[in-house]
Amino acid sequence: MFRVSNSVMAVLTAGLLLLVAAPAAADLVLNEVFYDPAGTDLGHEWVELWNAGSGPLALDGIAVETTDAARPEVWTPVFRGSAGDSVAAHAAFLIPPTALTGALQNGPDAIRLVRDGVVLDLLGYGALDVPALFRGAPAPDVASEHGLARRVDGGDTGSNAEDWEEEAAPTPGRPNHPAERIELVHGALTLDPALPWPGEAVRLRVRAVN
Repeated sequence: MFRVSNSVMAVLTAGLLLLVAAPAAADLVLNEVFYDPAGTDLGHEWVELWNAGSGPLALDGIAVETTDAARPEVWTPVFRGSAGDSVAAHAAFLIPPTALTGALQNGPDAIRLVRDGVVLDLLGYGALDVPALFRGAPAPDVASEHGLARRVDGGDTGSNAEDWEEEAAPTPGRPNHPAERIELVHGALTLDPALPWPGEAVRLRVRAVN
């Protein structure tokens, strides 16, 4: 007969409890937050979600909720997904200011993404000391008019401090760090000695900066 010692059983039990308590990996995550615009915050803030999965995701049943360090047990919904809302694979879904029903607090604060009561993602930022409001360690609080964005779109290491960074130029509805970032810069066109004749070849020189 095989016997298991009390110490081994305790380790197995602890491991089982840890396995049960660990959140399931979610394809849909928070990706960028703009919570401190210049002037009045309400009506100018936005939240961006990211679909890290391989197929489109429906957003019905999705909710974005906020809380702060003063009342960590009280979560207030500021957005609920509708039946017609969806986000394509490897793409962003922007929750615009007109869709948010409440203001996002400046740090320290926390935002979470839930679906039917299940927490899919949690972001805590600022000087938070309530472990239930962040993952790993809280992300930094950002300056006014700056965004708080994931270092890698949809990337999740399990630590807000590692995954999130201050973004001086927010990118609502667009990737935070696209593989190619192309910007058209206005320049001058010089024709020498004059306008070419119709059908005549013209050479255009373009300077690209990486």
